[in-house]
Formats: sequence, C-alpha cells, structure tokens
Amino acid sequence: MKKIAFALLVSTVVLFAETKAPEPAKLSKHLQVRAPEWRAEMLASYPNGNPQEIVFHGPDMDGKEMPQKRIRFFDNGRPYDEVDLSVVEEGSEAYELHKSTIVPHGLSVQ
Repeated sequence: MKKIAFALLVSTVVLFAETKAPEPAKLSKHLQVRAPEWRAEMLASYPNGNPQEIVFHGPDMDGKEMPQKRIRFFDNGRPYDEVDLSVVEEGSEAYELHKSTIVPHGLSVQ
C-alpha cells in the first residue's frame, strides 16, 4: 500500500512539475518610428556641417528620458545606418561587448 501511495505521489509531482526553459528576449522585427517628442542630440558632425551621428532621446515607460534611436550619416547627408537603442547595466554581457551602457537593440538598417 505504501509503495502504491509513493508511486502515485511521485507520478503526480512529475506530472505537474513540468519545467520550462526561460524564453529568450524578444527582439522587434521593425524599427521604432521616431516620435515627435523625442529630442535629437548631434554627437558628431562633418566639416561641412552635416551631422555624422544623431541620438534621439525619448521617455521610457516611467517617463524617464532614455536613448531610443541612433542614426549615422554619410558626409552628403544620406543616412548610413539606423538602429534602435537600449540601456544595459554595467558588467552585463552587452556592456562588455559594446563597452557602453547604451547598446544597439533589435533590427539595424544600413
């Protein structure tokens, strides 16, 4: 009787103790559209005055201003690449890879 009760207990625990692997972070399949409330910050410019790199800052879910998008340009003003940005903690894998707390996130268009 004890063996049957133990077998039922073990099978019940195994049946309901299904563990799932953690899901990887979901990356977006499209770039964010620039919002009108985002603030543009020119980080670099060419000698002719055209922007070389611009970072757009906008509010996150808590209303705190965060970098949202980076666009780099050719010297003639045409876009070179565009990427959405994310902020990571120092010491994370992404920080070690990019040596910055502001890292590319998701799609990049060249």
